Amino acid sequence: TPYVALDGDFGIGQMLGLGTSMSSVRAGDISSFTLPTTGTGREAGGQSVVYVDWDELEEVRERFKTDDLADYQPDPY
Repeated sequence: TPYVALDGDFGIGQMLGLGTSMSSVRAGDISSFTLPTTGTGREAGGQSVVYVDWDELEEVRERFKTDDLADYQPDPY
């Protein structure tokens, strides 16, 4: 699909190694947040949509590049 990409060399061995390396990770070790948005609305045909906050998403991208997400707090819309 256009939404997921894998390295051509990523196979079952790498997958098992990754899983093994994460065996000590617990639920409390994981943080998550949703994509920054500017709100919700309706589009043609009555479809419910969530609008991406592209400016805030750029900050998220930069923080991923520098591994600096620990203190990231998205602004509520």
